Order: sequence, then C-alpha cells, then structure tokens
Amino acid sequence: MISNICSFVSYDVSPFELSDHLAVSSTALMQGRVPDTALTRSVLNSHNLKRSGDIYVVFEPHWFIHDFDGLLVASTHGSPWNYDTYVPVIIMGSGLEPKHIYPKIQTVDVATTLSAVVGTKPPSGAGGQVLLEVVSDSPQDTQSTTGHQ
Repeated sequence: MISNICSFVSYDVSPFELSDHLAVSSTALMQGRVPDTALTRSVLNSHNLKRSGDIYVVFEPHWFIHDFDGLLVASTHGSPWNYDTYVPVIIMGSGLEPKHIYPKIQTVDVATTLSAVVGTKPPSGAGGQVLLEVVSDSPQDTQSTTGHQ
C-alpha cells in the first residue's frame, strides 16, 4: 500500500490532497509549498525536520496501516483527525468552581494556565495562552481583582 502512495508523490510536486487524506513530501512542507488548510496546518504542527520521514501520509479518518511489514497492529495514534487529537484536560484545585468548558486548546496552554492559577510566573519558554475560563475562578484571580493578599 505504501509503495502505491509513494509512486505518485515526489519531492518536486505539489501535495496530493483530497478533503480527507493527504500525501506530501517533507521538502514541500519545509518550503511552504502546501495549501493553507486545517489538514496541512495540523501536519505542519507535527512535522519535525530531524525526525520526520521523507513523505508525510495522512489516511482517511478511521483508516491506518494494519500490517507494517509483518507487524500487525490494532490501533495507532498521531493522525490529525479530531478523534485522535481531542483530549480532555482536567484542572482541579482549591477555589476552582466545577464546570465544563470546550474551547480548542493547545498543550502549551496548560503550563501557562496552571501558573496563572497559582499566581507564579510561567516556566521559561512557555508560549501558551492562559485559559481565561479556568483562571477567572481561581483564588489568585480573586485576590488580584479585590486587592486582598
């Protein structure tokens, strides 16, 4: 199956993309020769110049290679589809009100948000956004807005 995919993807051609799958060369990704779609943005977010392969293949949702040269697998991870990227995050702490919120967040948002909840500086190099839905209920937020220490 992989050999069939590789036969139509080369380093010098545009990516092959339909609405629900993609095959693109690593070179095209690095040179920005990919369309700006949610799918390609997701691929770019997980592409690593030193660790990724020469061709990036995204299968249709709920499809994956079952037989890796004799190694049979029953599941996999790492696709850009919502069922593979949506992970619940639970933040608990004294003074936080129970609630469900559903914004799409990035993993880098967790450290920044926890730092805001406990009133400390975020870790050096932290680049996430503070999840305001969480911080608005924190004791630190109450202290800072009321002026009490």
